Amino acid sequence: MTKDYFGTTKTGEEVYRFCLISENGIQAHVLTYGAIIQKLLIPKKDEGFIDVVLGFNKLEQYEEENPFFGSIVGRNANRIANSEIFIDGEKIDLIANEGINQLHGGVEGFGKKNWDYEFENEKLILTHTSPDGDEGYPGNLQVKLSFEWQEDTLVLNHQAVTDKKTVVNLTRHEYFNLSEDSNILGHHLMINADQYLPKKEDGIPTGELKSVEGSVMDLRKSAVLSDKLTNIEGGFDHNFVLNDRKIDEAAAVLIAPQSEVSLHLYCTQPGLQFFSAANIGEWQGKYGTIEAQAPALCLEAQHFPDTPHNDHFPSTVLEPGDIYEQEIKYQFKI
Repeated sequence: MTKDYFGTTKTGEEVYRFCLISENGIQAHVLTYGAIIQKLLIPKKDEGFIDVVLGFNKLEQYEEENPFFGSIVGRNANRIANSEIFIDGEKIDLIANEGINQLHGGVEGFGKKNWDYEFENEKLILTHTSPDGDEGYPGNLQVKLSFEWQEDTLVLNHQAVTDKKTVVNLTRHEYFNLSEDSNILGHHLMINADQYLPKKEDGIPTGELKSVEGSVMDLRKSAVLSDKLTNIEGGFDHNFVLNDRKIDEAAAVLIAPQSEVSLHLYCTQPGLQFFSAANIGEWQGKYGTIEAQAPALCLEAQHFPDTPHNDHFPSTVLEPGDIYEQEIKYQFKI
């Protein structure tokens, strides 16, 4: 593992970048700022690397508003209707940042914090304490993230403890493009889900768990994304209800035939938000302008959106004395 200086935040905090290298030579470049995976470099068969995640070269670009390129998302991933939660019958108002709703933890979520760091051999550990009342959430929440290669698999562990009853739902927000093409239209995707969550215009789930059978949402067999995207207006930004799986069964598989690289995603969470990045706008990325429709996609392992308003969804409540622990694994094959 190597460490280098990446920049200084607007508030004067130094940001560092760590390079974790797998046995197969895959490089994960992780920033203390936002726990961002800034680069994921996959060795080519001949020479050189393919960087399979979108992002920036400069810290100030990450500090400005952007579509969560490569960051941790919390305290609560996805949307909460009316920016409110109820704990033991008490209504708690959160900070709204998408109309009347809250998205991805509020105005300044975990992806805008500079995390503390430590090491356990070749494991990188990032820690952050979110204070009581942060973005409206109750409780001092102590969060611990770890990054570790196990052969060709990047293992991402997420832990949290609180001193007050609260809600927690963390996820990752990598934008994956496994090829050197400007978009992911030629990628193939499988999501191991028989159901998904229909949503309203504002992205809030209706509360129904609906079968994917016979719909554009059916990704149980690997499908070419260009075929799917032509049949869904505005692209995908939907939460899939993951099937029960054995430990060695992937939640999703993404394949780029043109580069012969595949990603097998494993997770402990009940849901997976598939975001096809249809309209994220134009950005100056690491290798030029990001402007194509669907330049990459996100596979966000998480609990369901708006869980606090849906008692039949798996709970996101964390009690004092309990430990929130979820794991995401990115396995790369060439």
